[in-house]
Amino acid sequence: MDCKAMLFVRVPPIPAAIERTWNAWYDSEHIAYRMSLPGFCGARRYRVDEGAFRYLALYEIESVAVLSSPAYLAHRQWEAARPPESFEAIAPRLPGFARGVYEHRIPIAGGWGALDATAALFGDIENTMVRPDALQHWFETLHLPAVLHNHNVVAARLLTLSNTVLDGRSGHRTAKPSTIIQYDLRGVEGGDVKALRSALAATCQSVGILPARDEHWIFATQVYRVLALGH
Repeated sequence: MDCKAMLFVRVPPIPAAIERTWNAWYDSEHIAYRMSLPGFCGARRYRVDEGAFRYLALYEIESVAVLSSPAYLAHRQWEAARPPESFEAIAPRLPGFARGVYEHRIPIAGGWGALDATAALFGDIENTMVRPDALQHWFETLHLPAVLHNHNVVAARLLTLSNTVLDGRSGHRTAKPSTIIQYDLRGVEGGDVKALRSALAATCQSVGILPARDEHWIFATQVYRVLALGH
């Protein structure tokens, strides 16, 4: 499968009394069911160490149209009918829950979900004034070659919010951020993140790409990963 889009789920803190069992359910049941649906290529889940939210889930999909497939809509309908106390209903009702649909601006550099990646850094470039074509050119020709020379960065990609109209039953969609850079990392501890983030931002700020403020970055440790057969 050639996966060209991503469903990016950002989850605020889960109530402490159920967090452990919610995590077990998410990895063993929720992700597993998603991966059984047509068009889902893989999934990764992260625990946020620095930045907003508590957990992140990334679902790689063949295209945005996967989220309007009969199989996906049927499952979403079943989830929507679940009682408020069910695990399916808890996270989407939390204040700040976010769920965006993104498309790859260019193929993933370094390989999807590099096997030796243990963490990820996400940069929100919502406030860029650069045109989309100029942004893509900068990423491919200037930024990417520079960051892949860093031994901690094993892959990177540029993602833009999809403007594809989906069936309303496909679920909540968050309108921001409009553009994200994702870096897959290895051998990075929490204390190393500030220096790495500064090094990455240094290649960007001269052309007005990445904001420097801390709230525009999320550093997260990978806690679960699964690929569809053939990946």
